[in-house]
Amino acid sequence: MKLGILAWHAGEPESEGIAAAAQARGHETTIFEISDIGLRETPTGTVPTIVGRDAANLDVVVSRAHVGLKNWRYAVERLFLLSSVSGLVMLDPADAHTAAVSKAVMLHRVAQAGVRVPKTRICRGIEDFEAAVAEWGAVVVKPSVGHRGIDVDRFSDGLTDWSRARLKQLLATYGELLCQEYLKHDGDWRVHVVDGQVTMCVHVMTHSEGQWKPISGAETKKPEDIRRADIEIVTADDDLADVGLRATAATGLSMAGVDIVRHDGEWVVMEVNSCPAWAFLEQSFQEQRCHEVVNLAERRHQENPARRR
Repeated sequence: MKLGILAWHAGEPESEGIAAAAQARGHETTIFEISDIGLRETPTGTVPTIVGRDAANLDVVVSRAHVGLKNWRYAVERLFLLSSVSGLVMLDPADAHTAAVSKAVMLHRVAQAGVRVPKTRICRGIEDFEAAVAEWGAVVVKPSVGHRGIDVDRFSDGLTDWSRARLKQLLATYGELLCQEYLKHDGDWRVHVVDGQVTMCVHVMTHSEGQWKPISGAETKKPEDIRRADIEIVTADDDLADVGLRATAATGLSMAGVDIVRHDGEWVVMEVNSCPAWAFLEQSFQEQRCHEVVNLAERRHQENPARRR
């Protein structure tokens, strides 16, 4: 199998680990980034390329592409180019990948599947936040497209002078934000799903006071400022596993990390991640995650007669 791995960034540990697992099984691998996707002219049109070579030369592409605020158009365009290559298996295709990246779309799809999500609205001005605070009390604001908890803020004491200034700053950056009802909880659970199976569950020991989100301090881009809540590997009970599987299915993803909290005795999905991180886990768990991805790629390759070799 010729496996392409579309990395979040150069040297990303997860992508490097997937490549190592695939190479150990004798597969040919190519790690590349969004900027390596291009077009080649032919007499009959254009052909998508990866590092200057025809993308059709690959059998499967595992996409861990970073789609963010600054590169949204550029990244989505190139993901759709790759997804258009006949016979190439994309894990996952551009439509599923980008719909999951958009928290607004992702939450809507999960809710449509009958899975509980936080009360969420799109806010374009201070008045929208005032209405949310009046209705819900404590609220969380976040960009619809973002990662690592960057610019995710909680307002527990209404709209003070500080919070108004912070909201204006965020609105100036993003244009609009998602505003959600803050759900008190003790702990987050990330359910890893691959090909319709729960493969691991990580309990992130967050709490309503102090470390209330899994990652804090990533805004500065300084490693010394990043704080991660403690974690433990646990077994997901049947209800938690079912919620993770249903949320993943609703997004159309074949692999995901589903972030879930327990509120008032009910599981609530906060996010479905198309590119879950696992480099912070112990080495054996990292390797297990990488081999699960390769297993999926092998299965999808074998199920694709047009590409079988």
